[in-house]
Amino acid sequence: MKKRFILTIVALVAIFGLVFGFDFVRTMMIKHFMASYQPPPVTISSAVAKTEDWHPSIPAVGNLLASSGVDMTSEVLGKVTAIHFISGQQVEKGALLIQLDDSIEQAQLISDKATLKQATSDFNRQQNLFKKGVASTSKLDAAKAVLDKAAASVDGTKAQIAKKNIRAPFSGKLGIRLVNLGEYVSPGQTSLVSLQRVDPLYLRFYLPEQYLRQLHVNQKVDMNIQSFPNRVFAGRVTAINSTIDPKTHNILVQATIANKDRSLYPGMFAEI
Repeated sequence: MKKRFILTIVALVAIFGLVFGFDFVRTMMIKHFMASYQPPPVTISSAVAKTEDWHPSIPAVGNLLASSGVDMTSEVLGKVTAIHFISGQQVEKGALLIQLDDSIEQAQLISDKATLKQATSDFNRQQNLFKKGVASTSKLDAAKAVLDKAAASVDGTKAQIAKKNIRAPFSGKLGIRLVNLGEYVSPGQTSLVSLQRVDPLYLRFYLPEQYLRQLHVNQKVDMNIQSFPNRVFAGRVTAINSTIDPKTHNILVQATIANKDRSLYPGMFAEI
């Protein structure tokens, strides 16, 4: 019994010795590792400091519009006798585009001019007689009335002829011709051709009303078009609408964009 007890004591002492010995060795190894440990070098990058201007911007989207645009129509009924343009042509203000048949008006003009010539002669004769005291004032006034009526008839016929000569109201680019020789056109109904002034163009877009205090005329606008991904088009704000839309609480803004090379077209979508 005594021998078993001694063996138990010896076994316990051996176990505790192993535990404490392992802990001692581990502690010494940690101390040795920490004493010889060197952290890795810190990576440092450098850059040259420089100043740059920072311009706050407001993003928006909008559409391009012609600064002037119209679908050409006729003011009078008539048959197309001549077309003086080709589709897509650049024309100047006053250029003759389409001529309608004016043969009846031209004949009427000849008659009106003859009547005017006769009325002028009669008036001059009555005026000479009046100065000599031979003709009365009433005859002179009647001759003057006939003369004025004849002159008005000439002017009226010339105006009718002018309406049958359809001219460009402003300089711009024509679209595709929509009328043919010999075709009858109706007043204000038949579209003949589109005329657009494409230099400059208007850029119109909406902004939320909270930006109103940051907007002003002549403010710079930069615009990108999907057709020209690497090109920035510059312009200036030329008008700010006088009212805010009560439904959307947005305000309409208009900028003017130069288009000297005619690369931009009305209707294009723009990122602003």
